[in-house]
Amino acid sequence: MRRFLSIVVAVVMLVAVCSPVLTANAAGFKDVAASYWAFDEITALASKKVVAGYADGTFKPEGMVTREEFAKMIVAAKGLALVKPAKPTFTDVAASRWSYGYVEAAAKAGYIQGIGGGKFAPAAQIKRQDMAVLLVRVLGMAAEANTIKEPVAFANDEPSIGTYAIGAVTIAVRPRVQVLTWDKSRNLNPTLSATRGDCAFAIYNTITPPGSGKKTITLAEENAPENLFPLISDSAYTLKA
Repeated sequence: MRRFLSIVVAVVMLVAVCSPVLTANAAGFKDVAASYWAFDEITALASKKVVAGYADGTFKPEGMVTREEFAKMIVAAKGLALVKPAKPTFTDVAASRWSYGYVEAAAKAGYIQGIGGGKFAPAAQIKRQDMAVLLVRVLGMAAEANTIKEPVAFANDEPSIGTYAIGAVTIAVRPRVQVLTWDKSRNLNPTLSATRGDCAFAIYNTITPPGSGKKTITLAEENAPENLFPLISDSAYTLKA
């Protein structure tokens, strides 16, 4: 009996020691610590099976995302049924391609429109400004985005925003939207490829809008720049619109 109690105590102690380790990483991903800037969003989306990790237990939050992978994330987040028409919408996304049903579902919903010439470039990495364009469509704000001709993103690199993405990026940084973040130098890096962490953060805020009560702007890096002032309403973003 004494030996049995000793074993029970040992097991309880082992569980107590291991439990903090299990809860310190997002959804069990060993490379997403609780201190990671998009920890909460990755954890939430993983629990909803919108995103998943790799066989080695990692999530690779700084890894890049392709356009077809992002289409899959959107379809999963919105709970859309896969669509597989007899004739492909895009010439470079054949019916035999793994992402076919996801790309077609996103296209049918009006979320993706391709890069022109009947192509989608499924294997190309998605840029941050393109991520903003797609998610603004998901939010049903594309019409408003089309009316904005000058960027109001309070970013040092506003001139690098593509003309086609000006409206979407302007909307994407609004407090009630927040699908794009500044880095510690107050840049949006619109032409850089979006990371898995970026995409998780953006998609989570798309399906779970921050709302007007959120008074902080999330930064993609630690140590926010001193000249990044807090914004508590959307009104400041419409000055040039």
